[in-house]
Amino acid sequence: MYSGRRSLCAVLVWAALSCPLGTHAQPQGEAPANYPAKPIRILSSSIQGGGTDILARVVAQALNERWGRPAIVDNRPGASGIIAMDLARQATPDGYTLLVTAGSLMSSAMAFKRVPYDVRTELAPVAQLTSQPYLMVVHPSLPVKSIKDLIAYAKSKPGALNYASTGLGSASHLGTEMFNAAVGVRMVHVPYKSGGQALVALLGGRDEMIFLSSVISASPHVKSGRLRAIAVSSTQRLRAYPDLPTIDEGGVKGFELTNWYGCFAPRGTAAGIVATLNRVIREYMNSAESKSRLDAEGAEPAPPISPEEFRQAVVIEVTKWEKFVKTTGLTL
Repeated sequence: MYSGRRSLCAVLVWAALSCPLGTHAQPQGEAPANYPAKPIRILSSSIQGGGTDILARVVAQALNERWGRPAIVDNRPGASGIIAMDLARQATPDGYTLLVTAGSLMSSAMAFKRVPYDVRTELAPVAQLTSQPYLMVVHPSLPVKSIKDLIAYAKSKPGALNYASTGLGSASHLGTEMFNAAVGVRMVHVPYKSGGQALVALLGGRDEMIFLSSVISASPHVKSGRLRAIAVSSTQRLRAYPDLPTIDEGGVKGFELTNWYGCFAPRGTAAGIVATLNRVIREYMNSAESKSRLDAEGAEPAPPISPEEFRQAVVIEVTKWEKFVKTTGLTL
């Protein structure tokens, strides 16, 4: 019996030593040599044409060009991004299912306890795609042309102003509530299912103000005078609107509202695969072609950070909004 066991061990050791390097022997920073061996599915948390969908297709193009294999965008909108998030969380962590979503949707899901898990640990950050500020836009019937005007008007008519948002828990919702808290005003929230619907309502005068994330959708209406842009939510002015002051410059010191889009994988995806995807996506996002496309949307490619640096940024962002919601008692 002992002799048989010894022979078996010898065979196993010989097999392990003579076997060519496979998936488990790959260096930590590299994906297996045969990856990807099949199409990659990219879950998008928005409908076709939405901001998340646009970025998901940018990622798909990056992977297609790098490997020449299909990367297919699978739009799964609904429940403020939770449907796509759940599908990604439950997917096999083999590098063939990715998620593209907005930071605001992840923060909202966590801050309002809309999911029974912690988004900071259940999804593996792959790459931050963009960082983009918002335009604070008002209907021209509102007699305000600056942040100071808006604050004074809102204080003189508490609860009389309606602000539109792109949905409950969206960045435009949370950002406006953060603005309200910072300056001590009260505006009424009117949520819509998409940025398009919110924009139509604002153009029709049903609402007075909104934080818009897409410069390209706002610009024609601002230039025609149908809407008035009064500030930008970043700490620096936008190239597209060099004369438009920041909210900080308008008197709300330290105010900053930016959203980001990111790519994630299911928890447990091999570090080598995540690192390879990060490198491929990051290189494409900073290409001239991608920058030109993003610039039209008022977005900029994110700094070239590692998956670990992105994970830390996600934790900080989600925790910030979780604390804000808890402190203010904000509910949906």
